[in-house]
Amino acid sequence: MSAVEYRRAKPADYGDILRLQSANYIANLSEEERKTGFLSAQFTPEQTAQIAEDLGTILAAIDDQIVGFVCAFRTNSKLGRRSLQRCSHLTIA
Repeated sequence: MSAVEYRRAKPADYGDILRLQSANYIANLSEEERKTGFLSAQFTPEQTAQIAEDLGTILAAIDDQIVGFVCAFRTNSKLGRRSLQRCSHLTIA
């Protein structure tokens, strides 16, 4: 297996981030799949861009394929407190 590369997300990555987000969203997973972790909130394309352009989104990639990501943003950002509350409901196993 190739090494995992970690890097900051670029605008060209946003579509892949949204696809990975959707693939791990609770409503799109079976009960069995949920046992290993899931996302309970989804960000819009606009929110994804705002997060990446603020503190940032860090990607994990193997052979140029995004396999994971983590987002960071300020509580006083344009996303507001509601987004922070949504983010706090993420479940990772």
